[in-house]
Amino acid sequence: MLSRDNLLSQAAILEFGARHNSAVWAKHREFLGDTPPTPAALRALDAYRAHCGAKLTRQHVFAMADVDPAAGAAAAIIWGFPKGGLRGRWQPFAEAFRRADQYAEVIEDIRSASNKVPARDALNRLNAVQPGVGFATTSKIAYFARLPLAEGGALIYDSNVILSIKASREDDFRQTRAALGTGTTFYHRGTATYGAFIGEAEGLGRKWQVAPEQIEAGLFTLRANPRSGWN
Repeated sequence: MLSRDNLLSQAAILEFGARHNSAVWAKHREFLGDTPPTPAALRALDAYRAHCGAKLTRQHVFAMADVDPAAGAAAAIIWGFPKGGLRGRWQPFAEAFRRADQYAEVIEDIRSASNKVPARDALNRLNAVQPGVGFATTSKIAYFARLPLAEGGALIYDSNVILSIKASREDDFRQTRAALGTGTTFYHRGTATYGAFIGEAEGLGRKWQVAPEQIEAGLFTLRANPRSGWN
């Protein structure tokens, strides 16, 4: 159960990551080649291989995203998938790397909007960049870009977070849990429930006097497979 006492500190969150083997991303590097329009993705892959060692942390990704939003988008994908893909499907991620500059354009449009963009709309725009790369990944791209959204700052929202919310019987994420439904399938509801999650994480953060990302990381770690190396 999530509680204030078992949350990571914000300093620990910056060091949070999983063990990565850069060799699993070699096929993506080969797929992309050395020609445009892939420079941002290549910078992210090369920077990771050269500087990040065996563990890629949130701090590493923030450092890239703060300087180069396109490379940050590619780095967010690398961070989220230590094994280089999802159940053997790696090509959509390689294609997403090819479109890293398009992710950066969407990020800049959202940042520069006269009014803060609702979370659902932001994810829909990011999801449209590369078919097959959905909210579990694009919420990471939004988070590492530090996007300010109508409901609050962007947070990671993936299956680990959702499964923790669905398993909870507490009231803190009642709206999100109700919108996700009671069934075992929920991916089709992820983008639509992102705003509710951010809003309720913001509210719980105020209640516990912690940062919303501490709430998100707490939910993430409750379900993360310990054999995956996340810590």
